[in-house]
Amino acid sequence: MSGNIRGLALKKLKTLAFGKANDAVKLVFIPETEDGAAYVDRLDLSMLQEVKKSAAGAIEVKMVDRLDAIRLLLETCGGDGDGQTGISGEAEAFLRALNSEETAG
Repeated sequence: MSGNIRGLALKKLKTLAFGKANDAVKLVFIPETEDGAAYVDRLDLSMLQEVKKSAAGAIEVKMVDRLDAIRLLLETCGGDGDGQTGISGEAEAFLRALNSEETAG
């Protein structure tokens, strides 16, 4: 059973690391009507962490940190059981490049 839970957790991590955020963005543009509420139920909001709407109408959408999800996925899949992450040099370079893009942009 624990293998099944681990598999489900890895599948969720993969979705967070590489999934699309389209539906989270669509959420912001749905009209606040009864039809809009029914539409929300069909959206995949797994990438969504937080939505704020100010009194002035400004909307702030906070998404899951993909870099953290990728890092955790790599550590989970690449761990060698001795407390080391098992992340290869190429994977580490990839994560550094992603991180520098996010901080620069």
